[in-house]
Amino acid sequence: MSYEFHNSLVDVVVVVGVDSETGLKFMPSPSQESDDVFNSEYNVRLLAVISDKSARYPASTESRDYTYPPSELRVKQYKRNTLSRRATIKAAYYGQSEEESVEEYNIPTLCFPDGAYLYTNPPSEKAHSFVLTHITGDRKYATCLTYYQTFVAEMVKEEVYKIEPERFSADLTTLQQAQFRCFIPTCVVLVSKYPYFEVMKDCLSCVVSKLKAKSLEFKTVLQEFALTVTRVPVPPYGPLNVGFQMGMLHIDVRAPLSVGRLPIDVHLGNLFFLFSVEKILDILTCLLMQQNMVFVSADISLLAPTIESFMALIYPFTWRYVYVPLVPSSCLDLLEAPGTNLYGCHNSSLKKISKIPGIVAVDIDTGNILSATDECHNRASLPNDHSNDDEFLEIPKMPTDAVYILKQELRKIAMNYELERGHLLTPLSLSEARSQRADFHHNCNSQIVAAFFQLWVHIFCEVTDFLKAEKKHFNREQFLESQAKNERSFYSKVLHTDMFRQFLNGLINKDADWGQSFFRLLPKVSSSGRLCTGIPANR
Repeated sequence: MSYEFHNSLVDVVVVVGVDSETGLKFMPSPSQESDDVFNSEYNVRLLAVISDKSARYPASTESRDYTYPPSELRVKQYKRNTLSRRATIKAAYYGQSEEESVEEYNIPTLCFPDGAYLYTNPPSEKAHSFVLTHITGDRKYATCLTYYQTFVAEMVKEEVYKIEPERFSADLTTLQQAQFRCFIPTCVVLVSKYPYFEVMKDCLSCVVSKLKAKSLEFKTVLQEFALTVTRVPVPPYGPLNVGFQMGMLHIDVRAPLSVGRLPIDVHLGNLFFLFSVEKILDILTCLLMQQNMVFVSADISLLAPTIESFMALIYPFTWRYVYVPLVPSSCLDLLEAPGTNLYGCHNSSLKKISKIPGIVAVDIDTGNILSATDECHNRASLPNDHSNDDEFLEIPKMPTDAVYILKQELRKIAMNYELERGHLLTPLSLSEARSQRADFHHNCNSQIVAAFFQLWVHIFCEVTDFLKAEKKHFNREQFLESQAKNERSFYSKVLHTDMFRQFLNGLINKDADWGQSFFRLLPKVSSSGRLCTGIPANR
Protein backbone atom coordinates (compact mmCIF):
# COMPACT_ATOMS: atom_id res chain seq x y z
CA MET A 1 0.00 0.00 0.00
CA SER A 2 1.27 3.46 -0.82
CA TYR A 3 0.18 7.03 -0.49
CA GLU A 4 1.97 7.96 -3.69
CA PHE A 5 -0.19 9.63 -6.38
CA HIS A 6 -0.05 7.16 -9.25
CA ASN A 7 -2.33 9.40 -11.32
CA SER A 8 -0.76 12.76 -10.57
CA LEU A 9 -0.98 15.50 -13.20
CA VAL A 10 2.82 15.92 -13.37
CA ASP A 11 5.54 13.37 -12.68
CA VAL A 12 8.55 15.64 -12.74
CA VAL A 13 9.57 19.26 -13.31
CA VAL A 14 12.75 19.78 -15.34
CA VAL A 15 14.77 22.92 -16.08
CA VAL A 16 17.17 22.99 -19.04
CA GLY A 17 19.69 25.72 -19.86
CA VAL A 18 22.87 27.23 -18.45
CA ASP A 19 23.67 29.29 -15.38
CA SER A 20 26.64 30.86 -13.61
CA GLU A 21 27.83 27.43 -12.39
CA THR A 22 27.78 25.71 -15.78
CA GLY A 23 29.05 28.67 -17.80
CA LEU A 24 28.83 28.81 -21.59
CA LYS A 25 30.57 26.10 -23.60
CA PHE A 26 30.21 26.49 -27.34
CA MET A 27 30.23 23.56 -29.72
CA PRO A 28 33.23 23.59 -32.06
CA SER A 29 32.26 24.30 -35.65
CA PRO A 30 34.88 24.79 -38.38
CA SER A 31 32.37 26.55 -40.62
CA GLN A 32 31.82 29.40 -38.15
CA GLU A 33 34.13 32.11 -36.90
CA SER A 34 35.12 31.63 -33.29
CA ASP A 35 34.28 35.20 -32.33
CA ASP A 36 30.74 35.07 -33.74
CA VAL A 37 29.19 33.89 -30.48
CA PHE A 38 25.64 34.92 -31.41
CA ASN A 39 25.65 32.50 -34.34
CA SER A 40 27.33 29.64 -32.50
CA GLU A 41 25.49 26.81 -30.81
CA TYR A 42 26.33 26.05 -27.19
CA ASN A 43 25.73 23.08 -24.90
CA VAL A 44 22.75 23.13 -22.54
CA ARG A 45 22.49 21.17 -19.30
CA LEU A 46 19.87 19.76 -16.98
CA LEU A 47 19.74 22.40 -14.25
CA ALA A 48 16.95 20.94 -12.11
CA VAL A 49 14.96 17.69 -11.85
CA ILE A 50 12.23 17.90 -9.21
CA SER A 51 9.53 15.34 -8.44
CA ASP A 52 7.28 14.99 -5.42
CA LYS A 53 10.00 12.93 -3.73
CA SER A 54 13.30 14.66 -4.48
CA ALA A 55 14.95 17.80 -5.83
CA ARG A 56 18.14 17.32 -7.83
CA TYR A 57 20.37 19.93 -9.46
CA PRO A 58 22.74 17.90 -11.67
CA ALA A 59 24.88 20.85 -12.79
CA SER A 60 25.27 22.35 -9.31
CA THR A 61 27.97 21.70 -6.73
CA GLU A 62 25.16 20.75 -4.34
CA SER A 63 23.48 18.21 -6.57
CA ARG A 64 20.61 17.43 -4.20
CA ASP A 65 18.49 19.31 -1.71
CA TYR A 66 17.96 16.93 1.19
CA THR A 67 15.52 19.27 2.91
CA TYR A 68 13.04 18.71 0.06
CA PRO A 69 10.26 17.84 0.38
CA PRO A 70 9.47 19.23 3.84
CA SER A 71 9.27 16.44 6.41
CA GLU A 72 5.53 16.97 6.97
CA LEU A 73 4.88 16.47 3.24
CA ARG A 74 7.09 13.49 2.60
CA VAL A 75 5.24 10.59 1.02
CA LYS A 76 5.39 7.33 2.90
CA GLN A 77 5.32 3.86 1.41
CA TYR A 78 4.04 1.01 3.50
CA LYS A 79 5.20 -2.58 3.15
CA ARG A 80 3.64 -5.69 4.57
CA ASN A 81 5.81 -7.96 6.68
CA THR A 82 5.17 -11.32 5.00
CA LEU A 83 6.94 -13.23 7.76
CA SER A 84 4.37 -12.31 10.34
CA ARG A 85 1.02 -14.04 10.49
CA ARG A 86 -0.67 -10.77 11.41
CA ALA A 87 -0.37 -8.04 8.82
CA THR A 88 2.07 -5.46 10.08
CA ILE A 89 3.07 -2.30 8.29
CA LYS A 90 6.47 -0.69 8.09
CA ALA A 91 6.96 2.83 6.82
CA ALA A 92 9.72 3.79 4.42
CA TYR A 93 10.28 7.26 3.05
CA TYR A 94 10.38 7.53 -0.71
CA GLY A 95 13.17 10.04 -0.37
CA GLN A 96 15.43 7.13 0.55
CA SER A 97 14.69 5.23 -2.68
CA GLU A 98 15.98 5.87 -6.16
CA GLU A 99 14.24 8.91 -7.66
CA GLU A 100 12.79 8.93 -11.13
CA SER A 101 15.52 9.41 -13.70
CA VAL A 102 15.08 11.59 -16.75
CA GLU A 103 18.59 11.30 -18.13
CA GLU A 104 17.56 8.37 -20.33
CA TYR A 105 15.36 10.76 -22.28
CA ASN A 106 17.11 13.35 -24.42
CA ILE A 107 15.13 16.22 -22.91
CA PRO A 108 17.69 19.03 -23.52
CA THR A 109 17.73 18.30 -27.26
CA LEU A 110 13.92 18.23 -27.41
CA CYS A 111 13.72 21.55 -25.56
CA PHE A 112 16.05 23.12 -28.15
CA PRO A 113 15.36 21.07 -31.30
CA ASP A 114 17.22 23.55 -33.52
CA GLY A 115 20.04 24.14 -31.03
CA ALA A 116 20.62 26.74 -28.30
CA TYR A 117 21.87 30.21 -29.21
CA LEU A 118 22.52 33.57 -27.57
CA TYR A 119 20.41 36.60 -28.48
CA THR A 120 21.14 40.30 -28.62
CA ASN A 121 17.45 41.05 -28.02
CA PRO A 122 15.06 38.80 -26.10
CA PRO A 123 12.52 36.91 -28.26
CA SER A 124 9.00 36.33 -26.93
CA GLU A 125 8.47 33.45 -24.54
CA LYS A 126 7.24 30.38 -26.39
CA ALA A 127 5.92 26.94 -25.57
CA HIS A 128 5.94 23.64 -27.41
CA SER A 129 5.17 20.03 -26.58
CA PHE A 130 6.81 16.68 -27.27
CA VAL A 131 6.44 13.02 -26.38
CA LEU A 132 9.02 10.86 -24.61
CA THR A 133 8.86 7.20 -25.67
CA HIS A 134 10.67 4.65 -23.52
CA ILE A 135 12.33 1.58 -25.01
CA THR A 136 9.44 -0.43 -23.50
CA GLY A 137 6.93 1.59 -25.53
CA ASP A 138 5.60 3.58 -22.57
CA ARG A 139 4.98 7.24 -23.39
CA LYS A 140 5.28 10.38 -21.36
CA TYR A 141 4.02 13.73 -22.50
CA ALA A 142 5.91 16.96 -21.98
CA THR A 143 5.27 20.66 -22.41
CA CYS A 144 8.10 23.16 -22.14
CA LEU A 145 8.13 26.94 -21.98
CA THR A 146 11.24 28.89 -22.97
CA TYR A 147 11.95 32.29 -21.44
CA TYR A 148 15.02 34.53 -21.62
CA GLN A 149 17.31 35.97 -18.94
CA THR A 150 19.90 38.72 -19.22
CA PHE A 151 23.50 37.68 -18.55
CA VAL A 152 26.92 39.31 -18.74
CA ALA A 153 29.40 36.97 -20.43
CA GLU A 154 33.20 37.03 -20.37
CA MET A 155 35.59 34.68 -22.17
CA VAL A 156 37.63 32.41 -19.90
CA LYS A 157 39.28 30.41 -22.65
CA GLU A 158 38.50 29.48 -26.23
CA GLU A 159 34.81 28.54 -26.62
CA VAL A 160 34.27 28.78 -22.83
CA TYR A 161 32.63 31.81 -21.21
CA LYS A 162 31.86 32.78 -17.65
CA ILE A 163 28.34 34.20 -17.24
CA GLU A 164 26.68 36.11 -14.41
CA PRO A 165 23.06 37.28 -14.19
CA GLU A 166 22.58 40.96 -14.88
CA ARG A 167 20.30 42.01 -12.05
CA PHE A 168 20.93 45.74 -11.86
CA SER A 169 20.76 48.38 -14.56
CA ALA A 170 24.08 49.80 -13.30
CA ASP A 171 25.80 46.77 -14.82
CA LEU A 172 25.22 48.23 -18.27
CA THR A 173 27.66 51.07 -17.56
CA THR A 174 30.33 48.95 -15.87
CA LEU A 175 30.90 46.33 -18.57
CA GLN A 176 34.56 45.66 -19.24
CA GLN A 177 35.95 45.49 -22.75
CA ALA A 178 36.02 41.67 -22.70
CA GLN A 179 32.45 41.45 -21.45
CA PHE A 180 29.22 41.56 -23.39
CA ARG A 181 25.53 41.53 -22.58
CA CYS A 182 23.32 38.73 -23.97
CA PHE A 183 19.96 37.05 -23.52
CA ILE A 184 20.11 33.33 -22.77
CA PRO A 185 17.12 30.95 -23.04
CA THR A 186 16.02 28.77 -20.15
CA CYS A 187 13.45 26.02 -20.59
CA VAL A 188 11.05 24.82 -17.86
CA VAL A 189 9.49 21.43 -18.64
CA LEU A 190 6.59 19.47 -17.18
CA VAL A 191 6.56 15.71 -17.79
CA SER A 192 3.35 13.73 -17.34
CA LYS A 193 1.81 10.34 -18.06
CA TYR A 194 -1.13 12.19 -19.62
CA PRO A 195 -1.30 14.53 -22.65
CA TYR A 196 -2.61 17.59 -20.77
CA PHE A 197 -0.72 19.95 -23.06
CA GLU A 198 -2.86 23.05 -22.44
CA VAL A 199 -3.10 22.50 -18.68
CA MET A 200 0.66 22.15 -18.45
CA LYS A 201 1.16 25.29 -20.54
CA ASP A 202 -1.12 27.22 -18.17
CA CYS A 203 0.91 26.00 -15.19
CA LEU A 204 4.19 26.91 -16.86
CA SER A 205 2.93 30.40 -17.74
CA CYS A 206 2.29 31.02 -14.06
CA VAL A 207 5.61 29.73 -12.76
CA VAL A 208 7.74 31.43 -15.43
CA SER A 209 6.30 34.85 -14.60
CA LYS A 210 7.20 34.17 -10.97
CA LEU A 211 10.71 32.93 -11.82
CA LYS A 212 11.38 36.13 -13.77
CA ALA A 213 10.11 38.31 -10.90
CA LYS A 214 12.01 36.36 -8.22
CA SER A 215 15.18 35.20 -9.98
CA LEU A 216 17.11 35.20 -6.69
CA GLU A 217 14.69 32.62 -5.27
CA PHE A 218 14.92 30.27 -8.25
CA LYS A 219 15.12 27.00 -6.29
CA THR A 220 12.47 27.98 -3.74
CA VAL A 221 9.95 29.03 -6.40
CA LEU A 222 10.62 25.89 -8.43
CA GLN A 223 10.24 23.54 -5.47
CA GLU A 224 6.99 25.13 -4.34
CA PHE A 225 5.69 24.82 -7.88
CA ALA A 226 6.72 21.16 -8.13
CA LEU A 227 5.01 20.33 -4.83
CA THR A 228 1.78 21.76 -6.24
CA VAL A 229 1.65 20.23 -9.72
CA THR A 230 2.90 16.77 -8.68
CA ARG A 231 0.09 16.49 -6.13
CA VAL A 232 -2.82 17.38 -8.41
CA PRO A 233 -4.74 14.16 -9.17
CA VAL A 234 -6.07 13.32 -12.62
CA PRO A 235 -9.80 12.49 -12.53
CA PRO A 236 -11.03 9.16 -13.94
CA TYR A 237 -13.78 8.97 -16.55
CA GLY A 238 -16.95 10.50 -15.18
CA PRO A 239 -18.75 13.79 -14.59
CA LEU A 240 -16.21 15.22 -12.14
CA ASN A 241 -13.22 17.41 -12.97
CA VAL A 242 -10.35 18.55 -10.76
CA GLY A 243 -9.79 22.28 -10.34
CA PHE A 244 -6.93 24.12 -8.64
CA GLN A 245 -5.59 27.64 -8.37
CA MET A 246 -2.22 28.52 -9.87
CA GLY A 247 -1.34 32.18 -9.41
CA MET A 248 -4.15 34.22 -10.96
CA LEU A 249 -5.46 31.31 -13.02
CA HIS A 250 -8.05 28.74 -12.04
CA ILE A 251 -7.09 25.59 -13.93
CA ASP A 252 -9.44 22.67 -14.58
CA VAL A 253 -8.17 19.15 -15.27
CA ARG A 254 -10.95 17.47 -17.22
CA ALA A 255 -11.72 13.75 -17.16
CA PRO A 256 -11.28 11.55 -20.28
CA LEU A 257 -14.26 11.40 -22.66
CA SER A 258 -14.70 7.65 -22.16
CA VAL A 259 -13.25 4.67 -20.32
CA GLY A 260 -9.93 3.55 -21.77
CA ARG A 261 -9.21 6.82 -23.58
CA LEU A 262 -6.41 9.19 -22.79
CA PRO A 263 -7.56 12.72 -21.92
CA ILE A 264 -7.91 15.10 -24.88
CA ASP A 265 -6.51 18.52 -24.00
CA VAL A 266 -6.35 20.00 -27.49
CA HIS A 267 -9.17 21.52 -29.52
CA LEU A 268 -9.95 18.87 -32.15
CA GLY A 269 -11.84 21.48 -34.14
CA ASN A 270 -8.50 23.04 -35.10
CA LEU A 271 -7.84 20.05 -37.36
CA PHE A 272 -10.68 21.16 -39.62
CA PHE A 273 -9.13 24.62 -40.00
CA LEU A 274 -5.80 23.03 -40.97
CA PHE A 275 -7.06 20.23 -43.24
CA SER A 276 -10.08 19.51 -45.39
CA VAL A 277 -12.26 16.56 -44.34
CA GLU A 278 -10.97 14.60 -47.35
CA LYS A 279 -7.35 15.15 -46.31
CA ILE A 280 -8.14 14.17 -42.72
CA LEU A 281 -9.65 10.90 -43.97
CA ASP A 282 -6.62 10.29 -46.21
CA ILE A 283 -4.28 10.79 -43.25
CA LEU A 284 -6.35 8.44 -41.09
CA THR A 285 -6.23 5.86 -43.88
CA CYS A 286 -2.43 6.13 -43.98
CA LEU A 287 -2.33 5.61 -40.22
CA LEU A 288 -4.57 2.53 -40.48
CA MET A 289 -2.31 1.20 -43.24
CA GLN A 290 0.66 1.69 -40.89
CA GLN A 291 2.55 3.84 -43.33
CA ASN A 292 5.84 5.50 -42.47
CA MET A 293 4.68 9.07 -41.81
CA VAL A 294 6.17 12.43 -40.92
CA PHE A 295 4.28 15.64 -40.13
CA VAL A 296 6.07 18.90 -40.90
CA SER A 297 5.43 22.53 -39.98
CA ALA A 298 7.27 25.83 -39.74
CA ASP A 299 5.89 26.07 -36.18
CA ILE A 300 7.08 23.13 -34.07
CA SER A 301 4.44 23.91 -31.42
CA LEU A 302 1.80 22.56 -33.86
CA LEU A 303 3.40 19.14 -34.26
CA ALA A 304 2.54 17.25 -31.05
CA PRO A 305 -1.04 18.65 -30.65
CA THR A 306 -1.86 17.92 -34.30
CA ILE A 307 -0.52 14.37 -34.24
CA GLU A 308 -2.20 13.70 -30.89
CA SER A 309 -5.48 14.91 -32.42
CA PHE A 310 -5.19 12.24 -35.12
CA MET A 311 -4.42 9.67 -32.42
CA ALA A 312 -7.72 10.62 -30.78
CA LEU A 313 -9.63 10.23 -34.05
CA ILE A 314 -8.42 6.70 -34.87
CA TYR A 315 -9.69 5.30 -31.56
CA PRO A 316 -10.46 2.37 -30.97
CA PHE A 317 -7.39 1.67 -33.12
CA THR A 318 -4.12 2.47 -31.38
CA TRP A 319 -0.66 3.35 -32.68
CA ARG A 320 1.78 1.00 -30.93
CA TYR A 321 4.87 1.74 -32.99
CA VAL A 322 7.69 4.27 -33.08
CA TYR A 323 6.16 7.60 -32.10
CA VAL A 324 8.31 10.75 -32.08
CA PRO A 325 6.15 13.87 -32.71
CA LEU A 326 9.21 16.12 -32.49
CA VAL A 327 12.46 15.06 -34.12
CA PRO A 328 15.32 17.53 -33.41
CA SER A 329 17.35 18.76 -36.37
CA SER A 330 20.39 16.89 -35.03
CA CYS A 331 18.49 13.57 -35.16
CA LEU A 332 17.02 13.69 -38.68
CA ASP A 333 18.75 10.44 -39.60
CA LEU A 334 16.04 8.83 -37.46
CA LEU A 335 13.60 9.47 -40.31
CA GLU A 336 15.37 6.83 -42.40
CA ALA A 337 14.82 4.08 -39.84
CA PRO A 338 12.98 1.03 -41.23
CA GLY A 339 9.66 -0.15 -39.82
CA THR A 340 6.42 1.60 -38.94
CA ASN A 341 7.21 5.09 -37.69
CA LEU A 342 5.35 8.31 -36.97
CA TYR A 343 7.45 11.47 -36.77
CA GLY A 344 7.13 15.23 -36.65
CA CYS A 345 9.78 17.80 -37.56
CA HIS A 346 10.38 21.32 -38.87
CA ASN A 347 9.48 21.86 -42.51
CA SER A 348 13.07 22.85 -43.28
CA SER A 349 13.69 19.07 -43.35
CA LEU A 350 11.54 18.56 -46.45
CA LYS A 351 14.55 18.29 -48.73
CA LYS A 352 15.91 15.39 -46.69
CA ILE A 353 12.47 13.79 -46.44
CA SER A 354 12.15 13.89 -50.24
CA LYS A 355 15.05 11.45 -50.52
CA ILE A 356 13.46 8.84 -48.24
CA PRO A 357 11.51 6.25 -50.23
CA GLY A 358 8.09 5.14 -49.01
CA ILE A 359 7.51 7.90 -46.46
CA VAL A 360 4.29 9.92 -46.35
CA ALA A 361 4.84 13.60 -45.54
CA VAL A 362 1.98 15.70 -44.21
CA ASP A 363 2.40 19.49 -44.36
CA ILE A 364 0.40 21.01 -41.51
CA ASP A 365 0.89 24.57 -42.80
CA THR A 366 -0.64 23.91 -46.22
CA GLY A 367 -2.95 21.05 -45.29
CA ASN A 368 -1.48 18.82 -48.01
CA ILE A 369 -0.14 15.29 -48.18
CA LEU A 370 3.08 15.97 -50.01
CA SER A 371 4.45 12.58 -50.93
CA ALA A 372 1.30 10.60 -51.52
CA THR A 373 -1.24 10.44 -54.29
CA ASP A 374 -4.02 8.29 -55.64
CA GLU A 375 -5.97 7.84 -58.81
CA CYS A 376 -8.55 10.46 -57.83
CA HIS A 377 -6.13 13.22 -56.84
CA ASN A 378 -3.55 15.35 -58.59
CA ARG A 379 -0.04 14.04 -58.12
CA ALA A 380 1.86 16.03 -55.51
CA SER A 381 5.57 15.67 -54.93
CA LEU A 382 8.26 16.95 -52.67
CA PRO A 383 10.75 19.62 -53.82
CA ASN A 384 12.90 17.28 -55.94
CA ASP A 385 10.11 16.14 -58.29
CA HIS A 386 9.90 12.37 -58.56
CA SER A 387 9.63 11.08 -62.07
CA ASN A 388 8.85 7.49 -61.15
CA ASP A 389 5.19 6.93 -60.28
CA ASP A 390 6.14 3.85 -58.28
CA GLU A 391 7.60 6.16 -55.65
CA PHE A 392 4.12 7.47 -54.89
CA LEU A 393 1.67 5.87 -52.53
CA GLU A 394 -1.91 5.30 -53.57
CA ILE A 395 -4.35 6.18 -50.80
CA PRO A 396 -7.52 4.10 -51.15
CA LYS A 397 -10.82 5.79 -50.40
CA MET A 398 -12.90 4.86 -47.37
CA PRO A 399 -16.37 3.38 -48.00
CA THR A 400 -18.56 6.10 -49.50
CA ASP A 401 -21.63 5.56 -47.33
CA ALA A 402 -19.67 5.80 -44.08
CA VAL A 403 -17.90 8.96 -45.24
CA TYR A 404 -21.22 10.54 -46.22
CA ILE A 405 -22.62 9.90 -42.73
CA LEU A 406 -19.50 11.36 -41.13
CA LYS A 407 -19.75 14.56 -43.16
CA GLN A 408 -23.41 14.91 -42.22
CA GLU A 409 -22.50 14.59 -38.53
CA LEU A 410 -19.60 17.03 -38.78
CA ARG A 411 -21.86 19.69 -40.32
CA LYS A 412 -23.89 19.69 -37.11
CA ILE A 413 -20.87 20.46 -34.92
CA ALA A 414 -20.00 24.05 -34.01
CA MET A 415 -16.19 24.34 -34.06
CA ASN A 416 -15.53 28.10 -34.02
CA TYR A 417 -15.91 29.58 -30.55
CA GLU A 418 -16.12 33.21 -31.68
CA LEU A 419 -18.83 32.53 -34.25
CA GLU A 420 -20.96 30.49 -31.89
CA ARG A 421 -20.65 32.78 -28.87
CA GLY A 422 -20.76 36.12 -30.70
CA HIS A 423 -24.34 36.83 -29.59
CA LEU A 424 -23.59 36.24 -25.90
CA LEU A 425 -22.50 38.82 -23.34
CA THR A 426 -18.80 39.35 -22.86
CA PRO A 427 -17.44 37.54 -19.77
CA LEU A 428 -16.48 40.03 -17.06
CA SER A 429 -13.69 37.97 -15.56
CA LEU A 430 -10.75 35.95 -16.84
CA SER A 431 -11.99 32.89 -14.97
CA GLU A 432 -15.42 33.07 -16.57
CA ALA A 433 -13.96 33.58 -20.07
CA ARG A 434 -11.60 30.62 -19.68
CA SER A 435 -14.40 28.43 -18.31
CA GLN A 436 -16.74 29.23 -21.20
CA ARG A 437 -14.09 28.53 -23.81
CA ALA A 438 -13.04 25.27 -22.09
CA ASP A 439 -16.67 24.09 -21.95
CA PHE A 440 -17.11 24.88 -25.64
CA HIS A 441 -13.97 22.97 -26.62
CA HIS A 442 -14.94 20.02 -24.41
CA ASN A 443 -18.40 19.76 -25.98
CA CYS A 444 -16.93 20.13 -29.47
CA ASN A 445 -14.34 17.41 -28.80
CA SER A 446 -17.05 15.08 -27.47
CA GLN A 447 -19.08 15.44 -30.66
CA ILE A 448 -16.10 15.07 -33.00
CA VAL A 449 -14.87 11.96 -31.17
CA ALA A 450 -18.37 10.45 -31.29
CA ALA A 451 -18.68 11.17 -35.03
CA PHE A 452 -15.39 9.43 -35.84
CA PHE A 453 -16.12 6.49 -33.55
CA GLN A 454 -19.37 6.09 -35.46
CA LEU A 455 -17.36 6.20 -38.70
CA TRP A 456 -15.32 3.18 -37.62
CA VAL A 457 -18.48 1.35 -36.57
CA HIS A 458 -19.99 1.95 -40.00
CA ILE A 459 -16.83 0.88 -41.83
CA PHE A 460 -16.22 -2.29 -39.82
CA CYS A 461 -19.76 -3.23 -38.80
CA GLU A 462 -19.81 -6.30 -41.07
CA VAL A 463 -16.58 -7.66 -39.60
CA THR A 464 -18.61 -9.37 -36.87
CA ASP A 465 -20.51 -11.39 -39.49
CA PHE A 466 -17.28 -13.09 -40.57
CA LEU A 467 -15.77 -13.42 -37.10
CA LYS A 468 -15.99 -16.70 -35.20
CA ALA A 469 -15.18 -15.61 -31.69
CA GLU A 470 -15.12 -19.12 -30.24
CA LYS A 471 -12.44 -20.15 -32.76
CA LYS A 472 -10.79 -16.73 -32.79
CA HIS A 473 -10.92 -16.74 -36.57
CA PHE A 474 -11.80 -13.99 -39.05
CA ASN A 475 -12.46 -14.97 -42.66
CA ARG A 476 -10.77 -12.15 -44.58
CA GLU A 477 -11.35 -13.61 -48.04
CA GLN A 478 -15.12 -13.93 -47.64
CA PHE A 479 -15.31 -10.50 -46.03
CA LEU A 480 -13.46 -8.89 -48.96
CA GLU A 481 -15.67 -10.68 -51.51
CA SER A 482 -18.76 -9.32 -49.79
CA GLN A 483 -17.64 -5.71 -50.19
CA ALA A 484 -18.28 -3.44 -53.15
CA LYS A 485 -15.49 -3.54 -55.73
CA ASN A 486 -14.62 0.13 -55.29
CA GLU A 487 -14.14 -0.43 -51.52
CA ARG A 488 -12.01 -3.57 -51.61
CA SER A 489 -8.80 -1.61 -52.07
CA PHE A 490 -9.29 0.13 -48.71
CA TYR A 491 -10.18 -3.05 -46.85
CA SER A 492 -7.43 -5.15 -48.43
CA LYS A 493 -4.75 -2.72 -47.25
CA VAL A 494 -6.13 -2.37 -43.73
CA LEU A 495 -7.14 -5.94 -42.88
CA HIS A 496 -3.55 -7.23 -42.85
CA THR A 497 -2.16 -4.69 -40.41
CA ASP A 498 -1.28 -5.26 -36.77
CA MET A 499 -3.64 -2.41 -35.81
CA PHE A 500 -6.56 -4.33 -37.30
CA ARG A 501 -5.46 -7.54 -35.54
CA GLN A 502 -5.54 -5.70 -32.22
CA PHE A 503 -8.99 -4.40 -33.12
CA LEU A 504 -10.13 -7.99 -33.83
CA ASN A 505 -8.74 -9.15 -30.49
CA GLY A 506 -10.86 -6.51 -28.78
CA LEU A 507 -13.97 -7.79 -30.56
CA ILE A 508 -13.15 -11.43 -29.83
CA ASN A 509 -12.28 -11.06 -26.16
CA LYS A 510 -15.04 -8.52 -25.55
CA ASP A 511 -12.96 -6.99 -22.75
CA ALA A 512 -11.91 -3.85 -24.57
CA ASP A 513 -13.05 -0.59 -23.02
CA TRP A 514 -14.68 0.42 -26.31
CA GLY A 515 -16.39 -2.93 -26.96
CA GLN A 516 -19.80 -2.14 -25.50
CA SER A 517 -20.00 1.19 -27.31
CA PHE A 518 -19.06 -0.48 -30.59
CA PHE A 519 -21.70 -3.20 -30.39
CA ARG A 520 -24.31 -0.73 -29.19
CA LEU A 521 -23.75 1.47 -32.25
CA LEU A 522 -23.68 -1.35 -34.81
CA PRO A 523 -26.05 -0.17 -37.53
CA LYS A 524 -28.64 -2.48 -39.04
CA VAL A 525 -27.67 -3.78 -42.44
CA SER A 526 -30.25 -4.34 -45.16
CA SER A 527 -30.36 -7.45 -47.28
CA SER A 528 -28.55 -5.56 -50.06
CA GLY A 529 -25.64 -4.86 -47.76
CA ARG A 530 -26.22 -1.07 -47.71
CA LEU A 531 -26.28 0.62 -44.32
CA CYS A 532 -29.82 1.45 -43.23
CA THR A 533 -29.09 5.03 -42.26
CA GLY A 534 -31.38 7.00 -44.49
CA ILE A 535 -28.75 7.84 -47.12
CA PRO A 536 -30.37 9.16 -50.27
CA ALA A 537 -29.89 6.89 -53.26
CA ASN A 538 -28.74 9.68 -55.60
CA ARG A 539 -26.51 12.08 -53.75
